Amino acid sequence: MSRDVAWADGAPKPHGMPPKPHAPAYGLHLKALRACGAQRTGMWPAVDPDIMLVLAELELVELRTKAGVLRRQAWFLTQAGRDLLAIVGTGEP
Repeated sequence: MSRDVAWADGAPKPHGMPPKPHAPAYGLHLKALRACGAQRTGMWPAVDPDIMLVLAELELVELRTKAGVLRRQAWFLTQAGRDLLAIVGTGEP
């Protein structure tokens, strides 16, 4: 089935429904979210793109252009990502 007709797991999708995120934020996703929160200057986009794209789909991180001479892109937490980290903690003692 094509993606516009079925969910990622193959179940039929009701007409007009948005796609499901690929996975919830836990395990490696939560580690990546915590690492992104620890980097004030953003995380490099080369960090496991599959994990970061799931977090972006969940609107917990976003890819933005960093200010500076090189104008490189980096992953930054969104407000929703910061809110989630406030609930689950940063993982620091």
